[in-house]
Amino acid sequence: MTTIIDAFVQRLLAKQLLTASQAKQYQQHASSEHCSLISYLLQHHLLATDQLAIEIAEHFNLPLQDLDDVDATQMPLTLMPEALLQSGKLLPLWQRDQCLFIGIADPANVTCLRELKFHTGLQTQAMIVDHTKLQQKLASIAQTKQYAILNHLTTEQQSKHDNTDPHIDDAPVVRFINTLLSDAIAKKASDIHFEPYINYYRIRFRIDGLLTIIAEPPSQHAKRITTRIKVMAKLDITEHRLPQDGHFCHTDPNHQPYDCRVNVIPTVSGEKIVIRILDPANTAIKIHELGMNALQNTLFTQVLARTQGMILVTGPTGSGKTMTLYAALQALNDPAKNISSVEDPVEINLTGINQININSKTNLTFATALRALLRQDPDSIMIGEIRDLETAEIAVKAAQTGHLVLSTLHTNNSIETINRLLNMGIPRFQLANAITLIIAQRLVRKLCKHCQNNSANPHSCRHCNNGYQGRIAVFEMLSITDQINKLILAGADQHTIQQQALNNGMQTLQAASLDLVKQNITDLAEVNRMIN
Repeated sequence: MTTIIDAFVQRLLAKQLLTASQAKQYQQHASSEHCSLISYLLQHHLLATDQLAIEIAEHFNLPLQDLDDVDATQMPLTLMPEALLQSGKLLPLWQRDQCLFIGIADPANVTCLRELKFHTGLQTQAMIVDHTKLQQKLASIAQTKQYAILNHLTTEQQSKHDNTDPHIDDAPVVRFINTLLSDAIAKKASDIHFEPYINYYRIRFRIDGLLTIIAEPPSQHAKRITTRIKVMAKLDITEHRLPQDGHFCHTDPNHQPYDCRVNVIPTVSGEKIVIRILDPANTAIKIHELGMNALQNTLFTQVLARTQGMILVTGPTGSGKTMTLYAALQALNDPAKNISSVEDPVEINLTGINQININSKTNLTFATALRALLRQDPDSIMIGEIRDLETAEIAVKAAQTGHLVLSTLHTNNSIETINRLLNMGIPRFQLANAITLIIAQRLVRKLCKHCQNNSANPHSCRHCNNGYQGRIAVFEMLSITDQINKLILAGADQHTIQQQALNNGMQTLQAASLDLVKQNITDLAEVNRMIN
């Protein structure tokens, strides 16, 4: 049967964005769902939404607008009925004189435009926007409305609350922060950033490694928000010039306690606060849950079973190094062993592990703590990070004298770690004899299971963030074999050492990541973002 294809579909066919069979199939599905073809393509993300926006704008002779260039704080949202805003079909961008400029993704939404024109008494000008960005912006606005508790404080009410006990549970700022914390936990955010600027104040969640604006409360409430968090973390509310660290426990609506670490630092516009939320589900993580493949898992377990040597975990901040070390400590944890850690700070309390929090104010550094620990005959030592030559020398000597040492370094890959330690001043012969395994790792976002059928074009649904949900670690493991040991002693360059490691069966970070792409766990865009 010949399918009647309209002019816009002809355009998509001519540009090879659709095949004839796809066009026929999509039109039939759109008809069964009682929606336009464009609406069907958008809702099901069957084409890249940014490309589709360009084609729609050109075909219907409408201006194209990038929502990234529109200031959300200046949008005339009050002119728009709440029902229209929640429908997710259009968004008021700005007003000029008697004309309201409206962002839409589907030009078929003329009925909504007429309704808005009737409601406001203003002329309307449609502007085509990327459907994905439109949904994200609407979600952000809805989120901000959820945190509108503070907006209802008048100057008089604010003054009244400022003179009351900051612990009062019904104060708007207290309810605001409690709502924020519970929402962050529900969204599996790792951090909350409270950021003051000259003319505004914003709050962002870090979800799956990326920061997202969640709310932009009125800037006049910044001091109250800061004071409340300081009270919760038992910090000095009168100190505004120096950094402070503290913590508190927040119980979510399901009565699950979460440890929240607070860092406050002064900026030119006020005090910035970061709250790190520690998920109790990560406290008992096992090695097999880290994401290593079978060979890597076996190698890691075998090296951990040794009585001496050094295992180094490398990667940038936020790559999951601490979780890998904690999983190793959990595996080593045995009443017959003396296991200690030196950390800055202790992130998760582990029963059975003697954990030391370094304190520069009392001169309890990594080096001084390590010297003291070595006098207590430890079997295994975990060092949060090797930052200087003194700490590195103590760690290397400990690894050569009957102790299993675990630590981290900030390097891009496993091979670079060797040069980093050599540059710090560790002699080659000590380095070669001490290190047994170097692990480089990254965290890559996983494709949302609900959106996986379209992995080439990740999009956003109610389950995910822009097509991704959760993260998984990828690993590169350099085992210091006899061949690698000889190359280090001989002063071989990184390329030679890497080639030998590859011959020994080492899988690079890139190769491990591509395996995840083949398994449809992540995609190339995410691999390229995280691993050069």
